[in-house]
Amino acid sequence: MNYGLSRPPKPLFGKSYFNPGIAYSNTNSRQAGINFENQVHYIISNSLSVTNICRERDVINHYGTTCTAIDHMFDNINANTRFCIQSKWKNSKESLDYIHHFIKCVETVQKCSSHKVFGIMLSKQPITAKSESAFKAENLSNSNINFINIYLEEKYFDLEESKAQNKLIDKLLEYLHLVHNIWSYEYDGSIIMR
Repeated sequence: MNYGLSRPPKPLFGKSYFNPGIAYSNTNSRQAGINFENQVHYIISNSLSVTNICRERDVINHYGTTCTAIDHMFDNINANTRFCIQSKWKNSKESLDYIHHFIKCVETVQKCSSHKVFGIMLSKQPITAKSESAFKAENLSNSNINFINIYLEEKYFDLEESKAQNKLIDKLLEYLHLVHNIWSYEYDGSIIMR
């Protein structure tokens, strides 16, 4: 398909999502998590065909001080859907309590919205089996919410940190494109084909 372009866009799997404002050298694990969160927001803000892009502070200001487990939120302009993303870059898995907190925050957003809401746990480590069960139970009990965990494959753990983070961001963008038809764009406006 041409998608109305004069030339078909080239595939860019494994693209480097370089944000000049983020320094990667000699980072501790806390800073690595902050870098990852900033990088995800940078890509959402600059590369996706979405609207109403919010960061954690915006979500807290709008939904209240108990809604602290959503780092990024945006709407799909074509499908009346809202995405709530928690981005975690750490070597341990999130606790079941934290996953329940994320679920409650996404439920709060959904109750105040006419959108179908997708809660995405974007993490270096996969969530635990009990957390996966909690996601499945929520998916079955509420048709207006869907939870998913997108995580880094173990084979990429030994990569340089910024490259591993780019792999995970690529998985997020691929999911958004293939499942929700959300396109990624280059800085010149051309579509990135996945």
